[in-house]
Amino acid sequence: RELAAFGRVSGVDANKIACERGGGGKQQQRAKRYDSLVAIVDGGQQVLILERGICNLRSLRDQAGPLDGKQLRSAMRAMADSVAKVHTKGLVWCDIKLENFVMVPKDASKLYPVDSSVKYDKLLQSCSVKAIDLESVTTKGTEMTDFAPETVAPELVAQLTGGAIGT
Repeated sequence: RELAAFGRVSGVDANKIACERGGGGKQQQRAKRYDSLVAIVDGGQQVLILERGICNLRSLRDQAGPLDGKQLRSAMRAMADSVAKVHTKGLVWCDIKLENFVMVPKDASKLYPVDSSVKYDKLLQSCSVKAIDLESVTTKGTEMTDFAPETVAPELVAQLTGGAIGT
């Protein structure tokens, strides 16, 4: 589902993102970097190889503290751009959460340490915030295919489980 959703959002032919299998594999599509999506670079029957990132926004917040002001606006703008990219394709992303946005270096040859001494300005200037984990993307107007339990409304959980939620 992840590969298919990436193909739908990015416009890449998902069938061409595949490992060579014994010389008779599928034609490789050249890896491309996207402004708002973590690219799937290669794939096989049981593995996907993704563009290299540093950490997700939840880990960044947990390790370096909350964003504020200009840094918060920069990260939120990037997140909104990712969601807009999905929506322009007539799709809805059902699993929007901090863990699904990754800091990706603009220079792919560099990795940056993320700890309590990180300077957000430097990190946000040298990295992009990109979406990952698009397997829950679904066509607008159809049933939700996936969700994160910690972000779903309690009344929806009750409806999906056929009853009420107890304490």
